[in-house]
Amino acid sequence: MSTEQTLRRGWSTGSCATACVMAAAATYREGSVPQQVTVTLPGGGRAAFAVLDGGTKRDGVWACVKKDAGDDPDVTDGAIVRVRLRHRPHGRGVTFAAGEGVGVVSRQGLPLMVGEAAINPVPRLMMVRALGAETETWQGAWRIEVAIDNGKKLAQDTWNGRLGIVGGLSVLGTRGIVVPYSCSAWLHAIRQGIDVALAAGHRHLAAATGKTSEHVLCAQYGFVPESVLDMGDLLGGVLKGLAPRSFSSFTLCGGFAKVSKVALGAQDLHVKRFPLDMASLLACLPRRHTQILRGAQSAGDLLERAQRASIAVAPVIATQAARRLVRRLRRDVRVIIIDRVGTVVADTRMKP
Repeated sequence: MSTEQTLRRGWSTGSCATACVMAAAATYREGSVPQQVTVTLPGGGRAAFAVLDGGTKRDGVWACVKKDAGDDPDVTDGAIVRVRLRHRPHGRGVTFAAGEGVGVVSRQGLPLMVGEAAINPVPRLMMVRALGAETETWQGAWRIEVAIDNGKKLAQDTWNGRLGIVGGLSVLGTRGIVVPYSCSAWLHAIRQGIDVALAAGHRHLAAATGKTSEHVLCAQYGFVPESVLDMGDLLGGVLKGLAPRSFSSFTLCGGFAKVSKVALGAQDLHVKRFPLDMASLLACLPRRHTQILRGAQSAGDLLERAQRASIAVAPVIATQAARRLVRRLRRDVRVIIIDRVGTVVADTRMKP
């Protein structure tokens, strides 16, 4: 991989699909498949795409490109994106369809109607503009079908099932580019997860830092999966997404180390981006306990020492974290801390 200073940017699935539209339209117009097309990006600039293959079929033209996500560990890096373009002399406008590997919307709350192909608004606009530029006329009607090889399997590693997108991946991209390690896809999924939960009528939302905490929320606290946000380390994304919305209360469930970071004011809980400062963590505790617990090498070590000494440190940390969340959200907050095996070690509620 490149060094951190020279990480390579990549291209969104929306940009790849737009490149396919341009190549297919050029094939329709010229009768031959171009080797390369250049896409105008919504965020400014242009990107060149090599056309892997294409051609003419009885019911239209098609083209495909290979997605390059740059140095971002994107689940769709290297995926083959395909577009089949069909023209009808009668009618007008452009319609979109989900091909193999592209999902279909099955729940309200997303920026698309139920039953539509999971091709987001900005990629749709990119493709419509590209098609207009290539065909030079709007006579007749056009149908754009987007497919992604192996997309149904790849979608298992995304939020799509939770969001109500069935059968494959979403075609995403607001700027047309993928910024390495920006977590943009995850942040996008968090925002859409909030929309889906609220559209389903849930007003008490929860966030989990991992699969174990999600299981605790659903199995022990009665949450349904669509009301639980798979937050991971991105607390700031959740708080920013919730801030302008109408909801009644919020529950956070996570391990002791991550909730300790929340108590210390972190919004990115990743171990490398926010290393836990043990001195600051000890300073959150009553003085009578710090001497006993001093020397702990990690949050997990501290919790185990406290449990052996019958010192209830987890409720203290949960209270500190809840206080910060209440100040930010101005809503009722509940903070649940679990240990490594999923046992609840603290459960704190707080009102604004």
